[in-house]
Amino acid sequence: GEEDLLISSDARTPRSGKFAWVSHHFAYELRSYNIYKPTGNYVSYMGDFYVKEKAGDIQIELASSSTINFCGLRNEGQKYFNLGFNLQLDRISPIRRGHFDFAFGASVGANFMDGIVFRVDDLGRIWLFEDGKALIENRETSIETVSSVYLNFTYSGNHLKVRAINFGQTGYFDLLDYDFDRLHSGCFSFYSNNAGCKLNHVKGFGIQEGQDITELPSYNAPVMEEPIPTNADPMNQPAGQDYHNDFGSNSALADMDRYSGQVYIEDGSLVVNGYTTINWDAGAAIACGTFSNFEVTCRMKIGEVAASGGFIGIEFHKSSAEVNHQGTALTVLMYPGGYLALFIGNGILTSYGIQGDVDEEGYVTVTVRVQNGTLTFGGGAGNLSVNLGGLSNNNNLTSGFISLNAGAALGYFDYIDVTLL
Repeated sequence: GEEDLLISSDARTPRSGKFAWVSHHFAYELRSYNIYKPTGNYVSYMGDFYVKEKAGDIQIELASSSTINFCGLRNEGQKYFNLGFNLQLDRISPIRRGHFDFAFGASVGANFMDGIVFRVDDLGRIWLFEDGKALIENRETSIETVSSVYLNFTYSGNHLKVRAINFGQTGYFDLLDYDFDRLHSGCFSFYSNNAGCKLNHVKGFGIQEGQDITELPSYNAPVMEEPIPTNADPMNQPAGQDYHNDFGSNSALADMDRYSGQVYIEDGSLVVNGYTTINWDAGAAIACGTFSNFEVTCRMKIGEVAASGGFIGIEFHKSSAEVNHQGTALTVLMYPGGYLALFIGNGILTSYGIQGDVDEEGYVTVTVRVQNGTLTFGGGAGNLSVNLGGLSNNNNLTSGFISLNAGAALGYFDYIDVTLL
């Protein structure tokens, strides 16, 4: 095998400045995960975006919590490249179209129409712009669904080629071939309008002009996620049956109203992310109806916390799906260490200190029972019983929506069972 090449410096005087990788007339790939941190190299110009990386696998999300999102690489430019990712686009408003833009050859911090812009809308139609001028408009394509499609971009010798693979299929089909009059080089940027967008399994390589890109993982190893269901509209009527969700795949989101923050499925759990942007109201509600007499069992874990008082929890008897924890009738909160508390509105009902039974994976299984005005609540070592009729509170304590939430923290929910009583 090849011996490792080590680069070292023995500078005698302190120096400062920028660090960069430079190439001249050869293709390159930065293979070590520790060479740079991609999440620290993005800047948000408007809206909400997230960058996740796990074992070198990069995901970019332009969040549905904001109508317009625009982000870009801070200080890296590209000339010739091959880039591939799995696009998942979910239109926000049903009364107008949504779209996603990928731009390259742009200046850092410039308008989102700077450079070359490739656009795809929620119907799978495409556009191409050069410095704001439309070159191709409203072209129909063979994209079957933008809820999961793999896109591959090759720019070399002033020529752009865009290919795609539909979910559940193999083999590329061509979306676009275009020759430009001049060279475009600069940074990458990503933009969405009236659409939440995920770019999964992002892989990119600098290439030489005319290089065979079929040997690159960005081209020959496409990975696609199961399509993400359209966000559910909550039904404001009594639920007609028990509810169970083990969050085993993206299809588990089909009956959830993901009303705030980043909410997704990862490794068989529902993740509610109030951590990245310090969102105190991130959450998803069960959309299949309201609940009055019921028993809920939920296995949940709190991850990283961004601010003092960060929590995850289950909210009950909500007058609307999206109302936050301070306007909710009842909330079971969990804090770091598995400590549980019960809130009514924004006032604490029990002392901070019911110690949940934390299992070896860091989860606490919480059970809440509400029947005929009495709430029984526990998570292992401690239990509490409250007569709701004796509480002084203006909130509706008879029925409402149930949601899973995180405030300035990462919440992991392994499953939830709701049994009607």
